Amino acid sequence: MCRRYIDDGKNDDDDNNSSSLLEIMSFITTDTCNVLDLFSKAVLGNHDAALGVRLSIAFCIGIILVSFVTSTITGNYSQVDKAWSIVPVLYAWFVVRDERTLLMAVLATIWGARLTWNFNRRGGYSWPPWSGDEDYRWKYLQDGFFIPCLKNSVIWVIFNLVFISIYQHVLLWLIASPSVVASLVSSSCGRVPLNIVDVFATIIFLSAILIESI
Repeated sequence: MCRRYIDDGKNDDDDNNSSSLLEIMSFITTDTCNVLDLFSKAVLGNHDAALGVRLSIAFCIGIILVSFVTSTITGNYSQVDKAWSIVPVLYAWFVVRDERTLLMAVLATIWGARLTWNFNRRGGYSWPPWSGDEDYRWKYLQDGFFIPCLKNSVIWVIFNLVFISIYQHVLLWLIASPSVVASLVSSSCGRVPLNIVDVFATIIFLSAILIESI
């Protein structure tokens, strides 16, 4: 279906000017099962984008385990905070396969660099890397101020694993999911050259970063 959608556009000058973003949205909204099929092939298949997606998933699982073990041993439960502006950038680079995903990775890098610099400026990073300030809200939760049952050490360990480590890192992977989708659709549907909509999207993205920086 997606291949036909793009091929038909090659015969129409107006369609040639349509953005890949519109193509991706059309692909998703008109044939959701194809998107699910792409993700299943990304895990099990051998097409071009599969390696990058599998690498990003494997990295996500690895960083979940590192965060959980480190926070449990050190008692500092802000390990995810240190990775918040870094790992989505890595995920975006893992799935680069054409000009569009390269552009998305560069924009993600700019976004991540600003947040990382700001976090470091406020003392977020120190040596050794697992040390440093902890978000005060974790201590309130652990002491049972908001959810009394979290005072139980076993329940707190489960909370650390499920919410602090797994949920937050999956959320970070989802931040980079537009790059994953763009890579999978490009692999399945063929590459579409950058166009005016990509230019506008880039300008809007950079403008938003500039506004946040002021």
